[in-house]
Amino acid sequence: MAKVGNLDFRAYVDAKEAQTNQDNTVERAYAYVSDRHTRATFDKIKPVELAVSSAVRLMRQVGRSELLGTAVKVGPQQFPRVHEIATHCADTLGIA
Repeated sequence: MAKVGNLDFRAYVDAKEAQTNQDNTVERAYAYVSDRHTRATFDKIKPVELAVSSAVRLMRQVGRSELLGTAVKVGPQQFPRVHEIATHCADTLGIA
């Protein structure tokens, strides 16, 4: 029968916490070396990360505005049949 080593979870966690790098983050054993280098580079250039995240948020808002700006509004004058069905459903469900 094979022998099992020490299964002390607390000791395992303590050993992993001892393997912290300069940024006080645990080094991920499963991460590729290039991924670790890329992450470290991004951590060093925080303003670039903030600029990229702001640009992504802006593009999402622009896309949303374009989508809503070109949408067709349903009302009693435009698409009255669809408006009537929606009104009937809302009355049935008791919502505005």
